[in-house]
Amino acid sequence: MAKPKQTSSSSEKLFSDDQRDLFEKSNEEQLKENKNSPVECFGMTFENDEKRREYFLEKLREKLEEPEFRKIGGFPIGEDEDILTLSDPPYYTACPNPFIEDFIKYYGKTYDPESSGIPFIDG
Repeated sequence: MAKPKQTSSSSEKLFSDDQRDLFEKSNEEQLKENKNSPVECFGMTFENDEKRREYFLEKLREKLEEPEFRKIGGFPIGEDEDILTLSDPPYYTACPNPFIEDFIKYYGKTYDPESSGIPFIDG
């Protein structure tokens, strides 16, 4: 006769009732859930990520019309629509990023020589 299985109270339940899978949600599942959530970028709030993308694509489109911008070293040979299609401004652009200065202003920190120069050490 088989011996009844014994379980300890601390390991009886490994997963919560609402957990479908062993792992957390995939990035794709998270994106679907957050598709219509407000997004903040450079201190501006957008209705969702698509609205943020539309806003910055229009800004990039305007910048692409400036002849001086096209003279920057490393500017790609290509049509404006191809550059816009490959870009996700302000985070990534398929040309020199005209938003980098804004990015640094908003997210950057001034160098503090008094802080520890050793990574991962609070100082």
